[in-house]
Amino acid sequence: MKKYLIVSLISLLLLLLTACAQPASQGGGVNLNLPDDIPVLSGAIDLAVNATGRGTLVNYQFDTTDVNVVVDYYKSALVSAGWQDGPSADIVANDSATLVRVNDAGDIITVGIVRDPATGNVDVQVDVTRASE
Repeated sequence: MKKYLIVSLISLLLLLLTACAQPASQGGGVNLNLPDDIPVLSGAIDLAVNATGRGTLVNYQFDTTDVNVVVDYYKSALVSAGWQDGPSADIVANDSATLVRVNDAGDIITVGIVRDPATGNVDVQVDVTRASE
């Protein structure tokens, strides 16, 4: 029960950050202005890349009903992009997950993954906070 509460709170926080972010680019599958160290699944739907005060916020949907497909992708892609295990363990529940990683510069990336019962897709939110910005 506690894990579900934590995942829900993190998802809510990411949604609030989305509402406050300034759009840098947006479009179906177009990844303009997407930093190289932020992986996005090929086939992303409604991709939005937003500049925040100290980083970048990315939102999109992926056409799958299986959250684990997206979790497995990010566990591998984050390592390839230079991210290491973060200060907290991954939280993976039935229909949601939160992954936190850091890089050598001290940047923090948080990936929120949740299945949207209304669309059947998986919603992905990637929030990067830069240490030096």
